[in-house]
Order: sequence, then structure tokens, then C-alpha cells
Amino acid sequence: NTMIVFTSDHGEMLGEKNRSGKGCFYAPVIRISTIINHPAIAKILDGGVAPDGRPWYAMEHVSGRAITDFVRERALPQASADGIVRTAWARLAATVHHARNFRDLARFLVCTLFYQAGIAAVITLAAIYAQEAMRFTTEQTLVLILVVNLTAACGAFGFGYLQDRIGHVRAIALTLCGWILMVTLAYLAEGAALFWVAANIAGLCMGASQSAGRAMVGYLAPPSRLAEFFGLWGLAVKLASIFGPLTYGLVNWLSGGNHRQAILFTGAYFVIGLLLISGVDVARGRRSALRSDRSERKAKFQ
Repeated sequence: NTMIVFTSDHGEMLGEKNRSGKGCFYAPVIRISTIINHPAIAKILDGGVAPDGRPWYAMEHVSGRAITDFVRERALPQASADGIVRTAWARLAATVHHARNFRDLARFLVCTLFYQAGIAAVITLAAIYAQEAMRFTTEQTLVLILVVNLTAACGAFGFGYLQDRIGHVRAIALTLCGWILMVTLAYLAEGAALFWVAANIAGLCMGASQSAGRAMVGYLAPPSRLAEFFGLWGLAVKLASIFGPLTYGLVNWLSGGNHRQAILFTGAYFVIGLLLISGVDVARGRRSALRSDRSERKAKFQ
């Protein structure tokens, strides 16, 4: 009863038909599909290209019921859209309220909001800065992005071991110092050499910041509420990805298109993050998380 299907790639997202995605069934897809022959799959009888250039295909008629009727009959009662929105906001408010009981975790989440805003601005606008401020060509920018991604992988891998040796707070503080150094070098860079140094420092810190941040949340959150607080951490990162590039663009606009001033302002996010992370006591936060977890477990059995 095993069906083995041999198929081939049709160039999805690789530029076939001069497209980055597929909006309709092109001939290569139709020909591949006709190889499949199974009682549960409707056969494609014919296909081709119409005179106006649009591809077409004809499938055998399969009698049955519309899937919408099938789903509607078995649908479970659902809350209204307004009810879902209210529930989502209520759960978010409850999570924020719970986070207040964990001082060090709450402080780190605020810290995350700031330094991730700086990271988001750098990641989103690095190519624009390279081309507008440093006058990089498109080819140079693509090579730069490739190399930075490689250094980011090295940073994520290497800082994982370093964090185990020197501790969570020191590791994140070190990466934030790296970000501040990167912003300073990018601001001062007049030639490609210094900017390449800044870009690779950003790559190392980018990978390290992501891995260290996740590890920190997992260590400071109660084990029984990991998903809840990881969700709040994810929300902080998403919010940072909005107002980080937004403030970069605002400063760039107010300064008359001065990207150097915009990148220098971005460094303020890392300075604020460094000040906030210095007040996080990991040992105290971990004790608080485990104490809360024990209390919740004990309450369940009573």
C-alpha cells in the first residue's frame, strides 16, 4: 500500500519564468503531476498553453461534496472576532502582570526591547547604509551580507560556550559593547576597510545576541511558564523590529538624509540596553523562578 512519487523541482523561488514565485500552474508542473496515479488523486487529463499565453489544465470530474459543507457541519462553536481580540489582550495583560512578579526577568525583557531595536535597525538598513553612506556597489553589498551571515553563525556558536563560562549577564553585556563599537566604527568609517571591520563585528554580535537572549529568558522564567514568557519575549522582539528601523528613518529624515547621524543614534539603544542589563541579578532571578514553580506545583496537588 505504499505509493512512491518521483518528482522534480520546477524552479520555485529560483527565477523560472522570470518570477520569484508561482501564481499559476505552468507547464513543467502539469507534466510532473501527470506522473502521479492514485485512486485518491484526481487525474490531470490534459494541459497546455492558451493562445493568450495562459497555461491551462483539465482534470477528471470527481463527484462529491464541497469541502466547505463538510467543514461547516463539523465546526465547533467559535467565539466572535471581538471575543478573540479581547481574549488575546486579556492574556497579554495577564502575562505582563505575571512578569512583574519576576523583577529580573521583567528588567531583561525591557532591556531586550531596547537592544533588539538597535539590532533590527542595523539588520534592516545595513544594505542601505552601505550603498548610501559608503557608496558600495550592489555586488559589494551582496558579498558583505553573505560574509556577515557567516560571522553571525560563528558568533552564535562561539558565544554559546562563552556564555557558559562567564555567565549570562556578562555575555550579553559583552555583545552590547560589541554593538556600540560597531556603531562607532561605522559612523567613523570613510573607507571600505574600516566598514568591513564594523560589519563583521555586527555579524558576530548579531548571532551572539540572539542565542544569549533566548538562553537568558529560559533561565529566568519559571519552567511551568516557559511558553508564556517566551511569547512575551517574542513580542518584545517584534515591537523592537518596528520602532528600531522607524527611529532610524525618522532621524535620517530630520537630519536631511544623514545616515551617519542615524546610525549613531541607533547606538543609543545599545547603551540603554547595557545600563539595564547591569541591574539584572541572574542568581536572584533563577531562585525566584524556581520558587514560583514549586509553589504552583504544590497548589495543583492541594
